[in-house]
Amino acid sequence: MVKTIVIEGQDQVGKADSTAAIVDMLSRAGNLVRTISYPYYALPFGTLVRAFLTENEKFRKISGLEHVWDTPRQLEITGVILALNRLETLPGIIETVDDDSILVCDRGPYSMCVTVAYGLNYGLIEENDVSGMLDKFLDIDSAYRSYLGTDNAIIQLKSEGDIKQVRSGERTDTDIYEVSTVQSLTRQVYEQMSKRFVNWAEVVTRYDGVGMRWRDRKEILEENGSFLRKWGFKVDIGSINDNDTNNQYDKNIEMNTDLNVVKKRFVDIEDTARALYGIHLDRSDVILWRDAHARRNEDLIHSSSKHIGQKISRLVKPGDISWPTEVVDHISRLIKEYPEVLVMAENILCNEFSSALKISAP
Repeated sequence: MVKTIVIEGQDQVGKADSTAAIVDMLSRAGNLVRTISYPYYALPFGTLVRAFLTENEKFRKISGLEHVWDTPRQLEITGVILALNRLETLPGIIETVDDDSILVCDRGPYSMCVTVAYGLNYGLIEENDVSGMLDKFLDIDSAYRSYLGTDNAIIQLKSEGDIKQVRSGERTDTDIYEVSTVQSLTRQVYEQMSKRFVNWAEVVTRYDGVGMRWRDRKEILEENGSFLRKWGFKVDIGSINDNDTNNQYDKNIEMNTDLNVVKKRFVDIEDTARALYGIHLDRSDVILWRDAHARRNEDLIHSSSKHIGQKISRLVKPGDISWPTEVVDHISRLIKEYPEVLVMAENILCNEFSSALKISAP
């Protein structure tokens, strides 16, 4: 059975760095490790997620969705699209991640806390709605959580205080919920969520103050490793010299840009596209996607992912989509309870994809 570790937290707390570091410490201990980042933008629902977050006006112009906007249902539909994006990666995970391996997720089902904080900040829900909304989101993601056992190891990275400054070269547009006004609410919602799980650990990576200084990398790695050992994982954090420049947490861990290594380490788009949708992608598209992830080039990740996601949605035919048997009923329920998702898919992606989706989970 695959074991999972989920890395959660607000933006700019070092999730990508911690994910890479945890993968390294697990690999050094002899574990077989794969990693995946959510949202997984290169699949159709990932493309829909990205458009929903960055091109919201397009959705507001879709006929028949007027009842959705600026209501709690807008948040619920956001959660459904994100959940379906995680579920569309499941066949690729099943196909490529060995039963005795570990899957490390950069974000997962519990990132709904950010969505809930967004709803609080913009008045879509009230504070007394938070607990019920978290229950609803956990149910929406229940099939994914159950299949992969993601509740068994969750590390939440956090800052002490709001992150007021963006580092040079740091992302500014990928997590649009994470504006400064949402950050304190995000921490509060994560705090509520954390109380629902036994194996949930909080690790501080940044301290309050001018520029939000980073905590010592060695301390972060040791604390992460301590929690993982407690939960039964074999880890080897290696040796870090206190005077080593790599001990500064804002210095990105060097990624191996060998694309063969990327394919072995990541849950790869070539496999996920084929496993669920039966689509064999062009080699050039796959290489561009791998290169973008190897170099952590956010702009290239988004452009290559959008191109692939749109291509898959155009190519898929009725009967092509093959969900794992265990999740078909759950997907069918989501589509019936939230038919707006089909309307969005038809208008933002294409009618053929919407039709194929409906047939895949009757």
